[in-house]
Amino acid sequence: MPDWKQYVAANLRGKGLNGEREQEVAEELSQQMEDAYAAARGRGLSEEEAERIAKSEVEDWDQLVRDIRVAAHPVVRPLPESWFRRQEKRILSVGLLSGFRAAFRSLARRPGFLAVTVLALTLGVGIPTTMYSIVNGVLRDLPFEEGDRLFYIGLSNPVRGYNLRQTSADVFRYWDQNQTSFEELAAYGDSTASLSGDGHHAEQVRIGYLDPQVLGILRVEPMLGRGFASEDAAVGAEPVVLLGHSVWENRYASDRGILGQQVRVDAQPHTIIGVMSEGFRFPSKEVLWTPLSLKAREQGKDPLSVDVRANVLGRLKDGATLTQARAEFETFSMQLEAQAPEEQKAERAVIVPYTQKRMGDVAPILYTMLAAVSFVLIAACANVANLLLARSLSRTRE
Repeated sequence: MPDWKQYVAANLRGKGLNGEREQEVAEELSQQMEDAYAAARGRGLSEEEAERIAKSEVEDWDQLVRDIRVAAHPVVRPLPESWFRRQEKRILSVGLLSGFRAAFRSLARRPGFLAVTVLALTLGVGIPTTMYSIVNGVLRDLPFEEGDRLFYIGLSNPVRGYNLRQTSADVFRYWDQNQTSFEELAAYGDSTASLSGDGHHAEQVRIGYLDPQVLGILRVEPMLGRGFASEDAAVGAEPVVLLGHSVWENRYASDRGILGQQVRVDAQPHTIIGVMSEGFRFPSKEVLWTPLSLKAREQGKDPLSVDVRANVLGRLKDGATLTQARAEFETFSMQLEAQAPEEQKAERAVIVPYTQKRMGDVAPILYTMLAAVSFVLIAACANVANLLLARSLSRTRE
């Protein structure tokens, strides 16, 4: 292959270009000719024919020097038609590869510009993306099927200053019997309990109290055994319990014959009827679950509390909207207000996504942080735009 740098330098020598400019032009033209030569050889042409085609990239060296001087003049002038023909020929013959090479060579000559640009874009894109992933994972992706259709229904009273309060048994039953927006409503609660009586040491664990319908609303099933049936929550029914996967694995060594055995929950014997799948924690960090019956609570038999209140969960029906559900429950609130005690006159039903209830006050903080890091992306784009503008101004003479 001919030494194109030497060939170009010999033709530019004595044409009146300054040393630095002559070196830049020689580098660009030699690469252009080298690419044209390689493309011709790649098409099967002989070395002589390929060399002739490469040299035809510049037919008149004096005219080339004049074109360069015109381009360097501060007065904007239209480019000669010959320049456009040469550029079109170069693009068609060499293709995108030559353009990429030229871009990399240009960036390599300015490593500082490249480093700052890459760093700005990395931070500008990476930080908001990471924050969005966190927010989306925490607030959006519930570990349940169609989690975006799960809603929490509570009570608010601006006069007494509470919001998303637990619902009384009477109000829950009224909602459950009259509502049409949700597939089903179910009550649940949580607390701590002592687990013992199985040959192991007693330990305090988180326990959930679930209406038999809760697992159906969440669309989850035990990995072993069965879930709660309506009979399990009946007054006088034999106490039963569902084990969390971690308890089953750590306390009972993943014994699949555990079903039917007895354990004591707060000193009361319970029969193990199932084991939940790994990762299931509801409503927050619970690892045991027993049936919840609001009727039993009224008689003081439920371990939650004595104020006969529970959390309410519902899955929105297909075709129903949140607006429709809120309007329906607002009607219920007005109907119940007439017979409510004086201190409950201003109570209103509040329906919020279950993620909002689950996260509590953390959700607004996360959304605020997401909005804040979005400005990082805006700032990064602005900085890169300024860098490109400054670089373009520095090459105006070219």
